[in-house]
Amino acid sequence: MANRKREDDSLRSAAEKLIGTGKAKLAAPEATDIERILHELTVHQIELEAQNENLRQVQIQAEEARQHYSLLFHDAPVAYVVLDDRGIIKEVNRQGEKLIGLPASLLVGGPLSLYLSPDSLTTFLGHLASSLSAKEKKRCEVVLVNRSTHASANVLVETVSLASISGSNRARSALIDVTERTRMGQEIAHLASFPELNPNPVIEVDLEGKIRYLNSAARRQFNPRAPI
Repeated sequence: MANRKREDDSLRSAAEKLIGTGKAKLAAPEATDIERILHELTVHQIELEAQNENLRQVQIQAEEARQHYSLLFHDAPVAYVVLDDRGIIKEVNRQGEKLIGLPASLLVGGPLSLYLSPDSLTTFLGHLASSLSAKEKKRCEVVLVNRSTHASANVLVETVSLASISGSNRARSALIDVTERTRMGQEIAHLASFPELNPNPVIEVDLEGKIRYLNSAARRQFNPRAPI
């Protein structure tokens, strides 16, 4: 190894002396080679600048889209939450805060199931699991308890998977308060039961005089063997 190093040093020393005497001639690059290299460098620089400009435009468009989504999400008139596959709240809008009765700072990072009635847990978890693997919107109805007022609300949950949009294993759920609709439906059902509870015969006929409905008392009167 030492001999090889001495030989390399000797050759280098000889080459330097030869250059010093002016006897060694170095090949100068041709003008066409220099022009070609400069052209390639210029083209490469222009390509990089164009790529940077395209990247900048994409970033601007992505930021505009993000801000637009944020406005639509947070200012929506309906409560929205973004959930992961375990039902953990990742995002919640203003109406969602109002419906649950807590600020986003306390909601994000916790499970939505904390705010559901015990009877709704199985329904909701099954709904979320099926929604994450579905291409279409899924629906279920649960009972949600407001942490501020402690009032219960009948909530229609409409969930869509975000896998095809963001590639993440998350879902966005709309939480629609249908308490009033549910109450009205129960009242209508209650009112509809009055004729059956009435001990007097009740008969409903249309404009042509055809009988459309008889309550239990009427059926017994006109046909004693009719089922009650």
